[in-house]
Amino acid sequence: MDILDPADRTLRDPQPADNLILWLPVFLCCGMGLYFGLSFEPPPAWLRGGFGLAVLGTAASFGWRNFAPWRWIAAFCIVFTLGLVLAQWRTHSVETKLLDERVWNADVAGAIESFERAGKGWRVVLKDTAVNAGADRYVLRLAIRQAGFSPNVGGMLGVKASLMPPSSPLAPGSYDFRRHAYFDGMGGYGYVTKIIDYKAPAQQAERNALENYRDWLTEKVYAALEQPEAGIVTALLNGQRAGIERKTTGILQQSGLQHVISISGLHVGLMAMTVFFVTRLLMACSMTLALNWPIKKIAAFLALLSIIFYLLIVGNSPPTLRSVLMSGMALIAVMLDREPIQMRVVALSALLILLIQPESVTDIGFQMSFAAVIGLVAFYQQTKAFWTHAAWQNSLAMKALRVLLITVVTSMIATLVTAPLVLLYFQQIPLLSMLANLLAMPPITFLIMPGTFLSYLFTPVPIIGDLAIRMMGLGVTMMMGVAEFVAHLPSAVWHAPPLPLATVFVMLLGVYAVIVIKNRWRWSGVGLVALGFMLAPLFARPDLLVTEGRVILQPDRNSDTLFVAGKLGGFEKNLLLQWTGKKTVQDFPCAGMSAGMICDREINGKKVRLILDVPSLQLACKEKADVVVTRFYLDRPCRDTLVIDRHDLERTGGQALFLQDAIRVQTVLEKNRRRPWQRRAATNRQFDKGALNWRKTPQERDDHVERSKTRYRPH
Repeated sequence: MDILDPADRTLRDPQPADNLILWLPVFLCCGMGLYFGLSFEPPPAWLRGGFGLAVLGTAASFGWRNFAPWRWIAAFCIVFTLGLVLAQWRTHSVETKLLDERVWNADVAGAIESFERAGKGWRVVLKDTAVNAGADRYVLRLAIRQAGFSPNVGGMLGVKASLMPPSSPLAPGSYDFRRHAYFDGMGGYGYVTKIIDYKAPAQQAERNALENYRDWLTEKVYAALEQPEAGIVTALLNGQRAGIERKTTGILQQSGLQHVISISGLHVGLMAMTVFFVTRLLMACSMTLALNWPIKKIAAFLALLSIIFYLLIVGNSPPTLRSVLMSGMALIAVMLDREPIQMRVVALSALLILLIQPESVTDIGFQMSFAAVIGLVAFYQQTKAFWTHAAWQNSLAMKALRVLLITVVTSMIATLVTAPLVLLYFQQIPLLSMLANLLAMPPITFLIMPGTFLSYLFTPVPIIGDLAIRMMGLGVTMMMGVAEFVAHLPSAVWHAPPLPLATVFVMLLGVYAVIVIKNRWRWSGVGLVALGFMLAPLFARPDLLVTEGRVILQPDRNSDTLFVAGKLGGFEKNLLLQWTGKKTVQDFPCAGMSAGMICDREINGKKVRLILDVPSLQLACKEKADVVVTRFYLDRPCRDTLVIDRHDLERTGGQALFLQDAIRVQTVLEKNRRRPWQRRAATNRQFDKGALNWRKTPQERDDHVERSKTRYRPH
């Protein structure tokens, strides 16, 4: 008997009516995705009214219930509008207070909610945090590297810290980190420059056994291993990833092995598989147990307990929760003599997660993990006869080969299915990721995950527990060797132009239709995939970008270069390179009235003038240009010229310019108007020092800018 081979071989094939169940998560995703994709916050009455109308319309036409199209239309209307209502309810119930501006060397005081080791320091989360003795209270995550500091949950901490708000989208259409932080409950980030006061809690009542166990595991790992192994092993044992070095993350990302350090389906599945096969093998050694007890069901139950325990230890992050739900349902199906690998398990898991956390629909992990699982389930359903063939049971070597082959094929299928989403979010695909996963799966399967299980199992026996941690360290060393080898191979990463969201959505919908629909209509999915490919060229990429941080960028259409004017951080640089599909960054090659100060560029037949310093602002309108862009405040309009200055960026966020026959402008604010996570517009700002004698009151300046927009900006 095998976990892939159900005991009940009389299970019926999915009937046409079952397909409606498989489409309910899709309908729910459409409603929730529409809510989060809106450029404004819809009135709650509209959404609730739409849901009410859908329910009333279904009830009024209930006599048509035996008509198949009616069932589909009714289900779509009810579930779609329910998705809208649930997404808004979840948004308004969170109420996370977000920082709006950077604060340098601020007085910060709050209570320690949690902490984790980060290299030689700590990463601490403060709750009920006051900034400069203000009335607002935030949840902040701070990096502390002061020697001799040892945090405790519940301790009161007062520090000098530099704080940064969650970043708005760098450009229209890019990833919104503020929305992510809003639902994550994190109001801002920063680093401590000085510890002023720390009061340890009088008692440790707030710390439970699991938190103490996590800290104990961390200490054991760092006592036994060095970096980078210590950071990765700690992440795999207790879910704390702060100790993983940035260089290590980069190598894993380039090689396609970054998924290893994110607790997800791979880890939960291997944990369940390890416990299932080990406990079943041990029970099979006893003839009494093997003949009189359902050892397969007992092994599945113990595997279920093990992944629940794993969830408690590493934390209930969305990827881990998704994986435990799906693996748990599969193990319950084994205990009930039902097919463990079926699409309905995936659909029910998705429905549960979306009902609990509607914001998951915008989460990259949610999208990629379910895309991968759907592809894997479809593949293994079609090839089940091969994997359950009696030849695999002939010897222990064949069984081990089968386990290894399943692991490798799983990685390959997951890579292929998630490729459109990878192009959407990262604009690069590790071409050699399959090679990396092929070489890394043996140490992951036979050293890292068994070592994880043994580390938990032999916690009461320190000597064996230390050996298990060192076993994991050996597996991580081998895995990192594979990652470094693959990452440095030529053409390890393929950079591609970013795919539009609509293209990826239509393509994945087509693939899902081919998998789920069982009649001739399934081939309509092929048409949707083709339509997705045809839609891709219709979405134009911007010719010029200006970020909220006042960085000016031009993606060169004739090369892989991104021209930049302004200071660009390492994280922003990598993000913008991915988003534009470019490989290298260079300063603007300037040719204009004042080299280095004023830069005139010809882009698509439009003359673009960049003002790079304050004194040159007086020359902004000296010669005719189609567009004038500056990082500073410009106090005068230029006739028949589109002007973008610092005041515009503070009011609208980043901007994207499409320099065609008619200049078109998109702003971040257009996609986040009156949303709860939106950054509040700055008011009463002072002009840059040295900007000649151009001084106006804020009201005069606002009036001037609005007149300039009305007269000169294309609509």
